[in-house]
Amino acid sequence: MVYDSSMISLWFSTDAPQHVIISPFFKNQYVRANDQFAFLFAGMISSKMSQSGHFLPGNGAKIPQNKEMRS
Repeated sequence: MVYDSSMISLWFSTDAPQHVIISPFFKNQYVRANDQFAFLFAGMISSKMSQSGHFLPGNGAKIPQNKEMRS
């Protein structure tokens, strides 16, 4: 599955910081936060900062492509 920052928005719940809400793709269901979503969130922040003119080296955050991350 390909996650595109244009169709997925992330909000961190203050009541349950170990979870993230992914909307609208997952219809506001709570989803367990893991490294993959953390990297996705960092990549979204990086791309938004790059577009808004903030300096970031290279292309921003990279999602690691190791065996643990592959599904």
